[in-house]
Amino acid sequence: MASAGPDDSRLSAEQEAALSALVAHADLVAGDTAVVRRRSLTGLAVDVIDVAPHNPRAASVTITAEHWLIVVVGRGRWELDYSDTDIALAKRLMDAAVFGHVRAAHGERWSRTTVTLEDGTRKVSDVQTGLFPLLRGRRRPGMFRGPRVRYEPFAEPPPAPLQR
Repeated sequence: MASAGPDDSRLSAEQEAALSALVAHADLVAGDTAVVRRRSLTGLAVDVIDVAPHNPRAASVTITAEHWLIVVVGRGRWELDYSDTDIALAKRLMDAAVFGHVRAAHGERWSRTTVTLEDGTRKVSDVQTGLFPLLRGRRRPGMFRGPRVRYEPFAEPPPAPLQR
């Protein structure tokens, strides 16, 4: 069994630059509406950025840097690489979550998350867990019917004025 060398538990310069840029972007766009935290998993070349909104009805964002850059918005998941294009996409996904442009439908073993970016394009993530994908085969009409969630922006809207 090969042992991990000292460099196996550190991020590459490319990964470190991407994570630093994403943390700076999260701090800028979320401001004081969320807690932005970066943490390293001990002994692994994996760092995680958690963007936890103060508004409990907003979609959280988690970015994991490993071989791939994994962006999770609500229940949706996108696996990106470290190219400039994908780093920009990660930032745009984060922006959409901050501004409340995330919708989701979910069932017992599946979820579909739709993120609408600032230019109107939509990024869809279908996540199926357990044996559900194997037992069910391909998608069927009505497969994604279930409770729907429209996540709110990170900043809670001000209360409505009292009517007299």
